Amino acid sequence: MKKLLMIILFNILIISCSQIKIGSINEELGCPPDRPSGLTIQYISNNIELNWSDNIESDFKEYKIYRSIEKYSFPYTYIERNKLLSTTSESYFLDTNIAYTNSDYSYYYRIYAVDIEGLRSDYSYEYYWF
Repeated sequence: MKKLLMIILFNILIISCSQIKIGSINEELGCPPDRPSGLTIQYISNNIELNWSDNIESDFKEYKIYRSIEKYSFPYTYIERNKLLSTTSESYFLDTNIAYTNSDYSYYYRIYAVDIEGLRSDYSYEYYWF
């Protein structure tokens, strides 16, 4: 019986974290949080508002929000690349630092989640406002 239990536990440990969604097993195995999803972007009065779905892991700590700005020319010129804008525990962010209003520029956003152990998720898909 002891050997069977050890085999079961070993098999659980070799399953990738993305496949485990049973209660708090993710946290107990040291799996990173899920990638932030459901990101929406709105332009409101010279600000860009970001909203996304909450991470529901019990050991969730915060989100890190990154922004890049690219100029549309060939080849692309990176003016600002992967700048950390903010760290927040909310699934909302208002980017009030909009310096480029020229239509030649776009704002690209990516977010990742961090848990209390410092493990981070994959980046969200990239979203942009132009």
